[in-house]
Amino acid sequence: MLSANSDEILQMSDEEDARAPLDKTDSTDGPTCIKPCSSEPLGRGRLRKAVGSVIFSNYWRPVARSEDAGNLLNHDHQEHEVTLRPPQRSNWAAAEIAFDGGTSPYCLISHSSHPEDLFDCVILPEWGLRTPNLILSIMGGAGNMKPSEKFDIVCFSKGLVEAATRTCAWVITGGTASGVMDIVGKAMQKHDKQRQVPCIGISPFGALTSKWRGLLEKQTEDTPIKQMKVDAAEAQSQSPEKEGKITLAALQDNHSHFIICDNGEVGSKTFGSEIPFRTRVEDYVAKGSMPGSTKAPVPRVMILVNGGKISLDSLVQAIRTGCPLVVCQGTGRIADVICSILDVTKNRPDSDSESSTPSVGEDEEFALLLQSAVKEFMGNEPLTQEDVANAREIVSSGKVEIYSINDRLEDVILRAVLGNSRSLTSPVSNHTGVWQQLALAVQWGCKDYYDDLGRRLIQDKGGHEHGGPQEAIRLIFQELVAFGWRNNKGDAKTFKRQRKAAKTPINVVKNVRENTGPLVAWLLQHFLKQMDQFEVSEHTFGATTGKIHWNRLGQQESWKSLEGLLLWSIEQEAPSSLLEIIWSYMEDPVHAALVAASVFRDTAEREHGFASYHDCLAKKELDDAADRFERLAVLVVEDLALTGKGVDYLFQESMRWQVSGQGGQGRTCFKLAHELGCKMFVSATFYRLAVDLYWITPVPFHITKDKLDTKEVSWWALLSLLWNFQIGGFTLWEFLSIPSSQAWTHGISRSVFVGLYSYAVFKRLLTFGGISTVEVLLFFWGFGFGLVEINQLHSMGFQAYIHDFWNFLDALHITVLLGALVLGVALADKNEDINEVEHILEITHAMNLLPCWIRVLQILQLSEYFGTLLITIFGMAKDALKFFILVVIFCFGFSCAITPILFPNGLERDEQGLTWAFWTIVGNLDDKALNKLSSLESGTRFIAVVLVYTLALVCNVLLVNLLIAVMNSTYEKNQAVSQTQWAYNRVEAVLEFDHESILPPPLNLLGLLKTPFFSFFWPFFFKRSRAASIEEEAALAGDGRVDVSVTRRDLKDAQQRAFKAITYEEDRGESAMLRAELAELRLRNTQLDQRNKDLEALAANFLLERNAAVVVSPETPFNHPPSPQPGSGAARKNRRLPTGPLTYSVLTSGDKSPIRSRAP
Repeated sequence: MLSANSDEILQMSDEEDARAPLDKTDSTDGPTCIKPCSSEPLGRGRLRKAVGSVIFSNYWRPVARSEDAGNLLNHDHQEHEVTLRPPQRSNWAAAEIAFDGGTSPYCLISHSSHPEDLFDCVILPEWGLRTPNLILSIMGGAGNMKPSEKFDIVCFSKGLVEAATRTCAWVITGGTASGVMDIVGKAMQKHDKQRQVPCIGISPFGALTSKWRGLLEKQTEDTPIKQMKVDAAEAQSQSPEKEGKITLAALQDNHSHFIICDNGEVGSKTFGSEIPFRTRVEDYVAKGSMPGSTKAPVPRVMILVNGGKISLDSLVQAIRTGCPLVVCQGTGRIADVICSILDVTKNRPDSDSESSTPSVGEDEEFALLLQSAVKEFMGNEPLTQEDVANAREIVSSGKVEIYSINDRLEDVILRAVLGNSRSLTSPVSNHTGVWQQLALAVQWGCKDYYDDLGRRLIQDKGGHEHGGPQEAIRLIFQELVAFGWRNNKGDAKTFKRQRKAAKTPINVVKNVRENTGPLVAWLLQHFLKQMDQFEVSEHTFGATTGKIHWNRLGQQESWKSLEGLLLWSIEQEAPSSLLEIIWSYMEDPVHAALVAASVFRDTAEREHGFASYHDCLAKKELDDAADRFERLAVLVVEDLALTGKGVDYLFQESMRWQVSGQGGQGRTCFKLAHELGCKMFVSATFYRLAVDLYWITPVPFHITKDKLDTKEVSWWALLSLLWNFQIGGFTLWEFLSIPSSQAWTHGISRSVFVGLYSYAVFKRLLTFGGISTVEVLLFFWGFGFGLVEINQLHSMGFQAYIHDFWNFLDALHITVLLGALVLGVALADKNEDINEVEHILEITHAMNLLPCWIRVLQILQLSEYFGTLLITIFGMAKDALKFFILVVIFCFGFSCAITPILFPNGLERDEQGLTWAFWTIVGNLDDKALNKLSSLESGTRFIAVVLVYTLALVCNVLLVNLLIAVMNSTYEKNQAVSQTQWAYNRVEAVLEFDHESILPPPLNLLGLLKTPFFSFFWPFFFKRSRAASIEEEAALAGDGRVDVSVTRRDLKDAQQRAFKAITYEEDRGESAMLRAELAELRLRNTQLDQRNKDLEALAANFLLERNAAVVVSPETPFNHPPSPQPGSGAARKNRRLPTGPLTYSVLTSGDKSPIRSRAP
């Protein structure tokens, strides 16, 4: 232990969390930004190869070295060795120390080494440490640590490590196992078990014990073999080593790195000899002078815990270099002296409350205050004039912040950084940038500073006139919203590899992103116009992160709107709370929520479509967020539906989500939800009502068009179309264009076609020579169907078209039909006897009937009853296909095993084949196989019989019952989701009529005719009246928007109510879980009460029986049991209490042995 008057400087520098570095980007203007911390283990260079990988901080990157470990001291730069070599030694040393809790690298260098040499030779190449984002310098005493109740060591330790972890700081201490240094080391061990924070101890070599000195200086000896790792157990001793009254030091085992400074001397006089070197190192890093850094200043804060008079010199040196000071109140000695003086001077009536510099009065007055405080907290230690001057300079510097038991350490440190940046007395070179301060405030969750720092950042970036808000928006989104995700350099492949390798603690990333939400809300409140005009592109956010990959509505190179920021933030996997803040400011919230849900699902599949555990968790989180946004869209429209505006709003176009290739035409929620696959939204009640309106409105649909009243449609009205050409106020063409009418006409057309095709195949009308009327009719019918499919292929694209099951069936059977008809005309003859070619064509037509009949099922898809059944059937068919794989494996396996046994003859075996075992699945064993069993020898027959009956058992019993169970499970599962899927499929079927020909095949071929006769009679039959045309033109005039009286205020109110509703739903779900847990606890409490009653009853029975026992007389031999008195058994029986179901109990007093209860 050190003496009472000796102090040790503890500097903590922590590398800021993966999103808050204070480095600069590669942009031309060079704005400071946050770069993610390296997530790979600490690089050891040549040590790493010799010793092997050791788990170190996730913030340290590995540095590959090609030199052999034995040549560790053969450095390339001889000039660096001159300054690093300790006095009176031939070499400087670098190795590893193996403690019980881990391995820590160290170096033994001269106390006069230059910091740049240390970084060039050790810290960067060997340790792989990166530039920190904050330096927390802790100064304090190594002895006499007697903190009062005003200081909580537990809260201080936790807050210190958390602050360092969130900001990727370095922790630099004296490195010895005493005083504050031991407190910091134990804090790292408890709150940073994986050593994410670099904790560097800078210790004097001469002040260490002799065993430690002997262990560390082995590396400086000129020996052919160097040890790459030394064992700390060799330096341990049973009793402390002292020099006079001063205890020499030992290294603290929880530090991640050690820098041992040797000045050539040994003993207690070397205590403090490392302070000048440590000061130079801190100042070197604080000025941004580290190799590879962006030369941006690094914030530096010194934290004083306890301390003695010697600490005043170090404090003054730090203050003069512009380093702010945080003094921990209640830690004793000089720390409490400074706090006491500041409390007095700040509470003076004449002091300026707005000034950060307290009034300290005259020299004599201050000397009295200092003397009084020293007497109270430090005893009667004498103070020199230099001590008084140093204390006055510290107190009057305006750079001191007090940390009390009621404060968050992060808040106090941030106040110190902000106060220092505004101080006019601090050197300009050490000023911390506004963006760095804002980054620290976000990482520590200091929301009270957002407004002030945000305005200062905008002014720092050029103000309102020179793009300050745009640059601030870019920095905040790129560095904070995308915290833990982005990378400034490299191509897409490198970026993806580095992103996957990142192992920044997920809790840190989530905290920083959640804390960014209020900052984004502040931007939206004050700079909404600038955010709405912000361009999201590769130019603003870089080539790797600036591109929005989602392209369901068409590929866009850039998004210049608030919608672009929302999509970009989703692809950066920003938290839902932040995204909901952006969504609340959208002009078209329903459209935006539907698009957001689609982007969430697309990002989940693209980024986390893998089988790893973490990808599954991330994918589920994104899918839940998609469901939440889709639910918000549903709640907003449901709220509008209460006022009668919900269904009409579905058909209101949004110019912010325009149809690609059709400039000026916006998308409606009705079509957008179907296009993006939002099944929850499509299955909502209001959407079904909208589909019903679409179902009875002539195409092209418009909300103001007349609707068909199905009650007015009768068989007589349909027959009147033959001479009246009007029905229900609609012309013949309008009536046929209504989707419900198209469904009937197209369905009847397909049914007649399939019936005619089946009749022709059955009657062999397609394989007879020549051209028949049926063949011509089927050809034109098939050509009409083909024309419909060609139009769909043109509008949907090949990939979307071929992935639709019904389209695939159409393309298949139409192609086969037309091809077979053409080949039949060319190759068939008029002979009644069928030849081989005609037989093949007939088989082709027969097989083609199967997809034709299956295609008829789509007509039934519009019915809710048949539609849900079809979904169930298709789901069961998928399970049957998977089940067939098991059947193939078992049946082929048994066939290959049994066939050679039953059929030794090669010809019989070839004739039997291997497919006979498949019939056992339906209970039909092969007769030949059964007959062969009797002809085998007894031994072979036994084996064959066992195999055959095992085959029957497995296939006919086990597999069949398994298939039934699977089908039952699939049916129940599909029943739960069939309504939602059917609603989506129905919309898809209804919307197809927008693109299909109004006339069904083969009448749709009339549209290809342009003859004068057709043009003359067309207006007569199908042209609308002049009045109806004028009415429709008036309804469709303007920009195509629908006046549904849905104002921005209506949408805003609906959004607020949607937020409350979804929060209530979530709370209700949590409340249900809590109620269930409470009920379980109550039941458990009741059981425990009953058990206690039974235990009490059992104990009472035992006591009653013992008291009623007969007292053994002196004459009675001790080894004989006492004779009971007459009637004593009856008395015990009458006084016995009920014991319940317990079998034994443990008494709490007296005998502790278990006592078994007797039968009642």
